[in-house]
Amino acid sequence: MRAFAGLLAVLAGAARAEPLNLEVANLLGAATVYFGEKAEKSRVVLVAGEKGDADLRIYVEDPKSLPEQRRFNLAFAKQEVAFSGLMAGTEASLAVTDRGSLVVKSQNIAIGRNKWETAITIVKKGGDYLVAGVTRSSASTSRIHSPRQASMPA
Repeated sequence: MRAFAGLLAVLAGAARAEPLNLEVANLLGAATVYFGEKAEKSRVVLVAGEKGDADLRIYVEDPKSLPEQRRFNLAFAKQEVAFSGLMAGTEASLAVTDRGSLVVKSQNIAIGRNKWETAITIVKKGGDYLVAGVTRSSASTSRIHSPRQASMPA
């Protein structure tokens, strides 16, 4: 729960020029999002982190770049934004809602008896990237009942 409390704070990041160079092997997801009131074109990437997690990077299109030579500058970066495993069913991913919000998804629906999914919705307001919502669902797939839960014949 502490991790979510930290994410609920303003996700402010200083803009700086950095090329959009990524190792394809580290790429978990990518999306184009039109953020904010101005609907500025952004390229969002989710890359594998160093601790079995996912790092988020948001690049904003440079308005001074020519259409044939589009440049994107790093506007925001956050390490360890989501869990990401190596197996199918445990990988982090990105999605864009119908309203143009970014959703960072993480899950463990592949292994263990406790399955869970988390979705963090990110928007841009007033120049800051904000967490607009966190959705978490979980379920146990255990079919073993303790004696208290089992029905006993009378």
